[in-house]
Amino acid sequence: MKKTLLIAFCMLLSLKAFSATYYVNASATGQNNGLSWANAFTSLQSALSVAIPNDKIWVATGVYKASATDNRSTSFVMKNGVSIYGGFNGTETALDQRNIATAPTTLSGDIGEPGTNNDNTYKIVKVQNFTTGFTLDGFIISNGYDGTASGKGAGLYMTNCQGGINIRNCVFYNNYAYHSGGGLLIDHSNVTFENCDFLYNSTFNYGGGAIYSANVSGSNISLIACKFTGNSARQGAVINFDGTSLIIDRNIVSSNTTSSGSIIAVNDADDFKVLNSLIVGNLTTSNSGSSVISSYTSSQDASVINTTVCHNRNSSTLQLWDEPINQANGAMYIHNSIVYGNSTTPQNYQIDTGNNVRNCILEGTYPASTTNNINNIFAAPQFVSPATLAAAPFDASGYDYSLLETSPGVNTGNNSLIPAAYMLDCAGSERIQGTVVDRGAYESDFILSIGSPETISNEVFFRNNDNTLVFTNFKKYRNEMMQVYNLNGQMVKEVKITDDAMKLNLTQGLYFISIGTKSKKIIVY
Repeated sequence: MKKTLLIAFCMLLSLKAFSATYYVNASATGQNNGLSWANAFTSLQSALSVAIPNDKIWVATGVYKASATDNRSTSFVMKNGVSIYGGFNGTETALDQRNIATAPTTLSGDIGEPGTNNDNTYKIVKVQNFTTGFTLDGFIISNGYDGTASGKGAGLYMTNCQGGINIRNCVFYNNYAYHSGGGLLIDHSNVTFENCDFLYNSTFNYGGGAIYSANVSGSNISLIACKFTGNSARQGAVINFDGTSLIIDRNIVSSNTTSSGSIIAVNDADDFKVLNSLIVGNLTTSNSGSSVISSYTSSQDASVINTTVCHNRNSSTLQLWDEPINQANGAMYIHNSIVYGNSTTPQNYQIDTGNNVRNCILEGTYPASTTNNINNIFAAPQFVSPATLAAAPFDASGYDYSLLETSPGVNTGNNSLIPAAYMLDCAGSERIQGTVVDRGAYESDFILSIGSPETISNEVFFRNNDNTLVFTNFKKYRNEMMQVYNLNGQMVKEVKITDDAMKLNLTQGLYFISIGTKSKKIIVY
């Protein structure tokens, strides 16, 4: 009996070790058994019908539809533990030989009359009740259309998947659902999206033009290096989130539109973070209060870090636009970020009051507080090639929101405010270059220094409330000559140190103090 059990166990291990790879190519003309490119299945449904957990499916470039007829209810139903990869030209022997850009692989909902939406597939891809990991990589999922009263998740419909889902290098394009989640519905699931594009997805009745997360206590979503462009909804054009955790890192969010809510709407979350992201050129058309980012979570973990939020516009005649970043409950931590040039009423409040705002560049003013308004700069951020507020909605790809060398945001952030797990900027570059992090989404490689890199110790500090340089060890510096340089390297002031408190009368900006061979950077705000 023991020998029989041992043999069975070994066979199970053998099956796991020798998991199969099935091949799909719509143009294949061989035996169509899926065992090689030459003999590939011609439909993805055929591969899904034979695959078992730990198998993989490779799909060559082409357009694939879940139904060969006009059955709108037929979907590509994914299998637990079976990972699926697109973007092959049909000759590769290794995954890293793919070139997804030159071998587009489309899962299309356009099964009826070409170009007519209301006869398209209701839900193109379904992922349900998964307990183990699954990867979907390298597909364009387009033209799902669910116009029914309860229609949700026309591109991808995911429920009850706690095993850890990875969706990479995918494009969700032109999907529509009447109720919510035009592109995707995610319910009680753990999923990471990496390097995905969400383009022109929409919903009408409720929220989540691109993504709708429906379960208050079960979904964990991470959006890493993704782009959201041209999505629309009443609220949450990018995402309408109810769940446990939402992490948005290194995303570009532009040209999205809401009619009565926020671009990113978080209704409930224990952990909500926006990091290293660019959010520009979005539009709301509501007469009532709207925001770019709104959070109703009471969690103290809600935060916006090293993110640029600029030139987002409200087109309503009444212009009743809430602050671009709005936290309804508790406090939000907004650090090392740029929030500037958004239309808001009043214009001088770019961020809702009561939040913890540190080392940011802001337009207008923010209520002064010793606990929540620290080291902020109220001056133009100086981007390389930005758009204007009037241009919104616009696609960020046509502009450059990185910082000029003269920007007050260069090397003036606070390194201690960056979570250790998020050390890349929006472009994927090292988050800290030099010694001090920049403010905003993009890190520059400018190294700012005047004279010797040796810095003056804490014996000298700048007091912003009266624009005065204070010497705590005056005897050490008495009668020395002091130069003050701006970011262009121009000397704007030279004085002899004759007092322990030297009033400088500098305008807002970043400066270098030079005394002999030593220097110190100061920020005037």
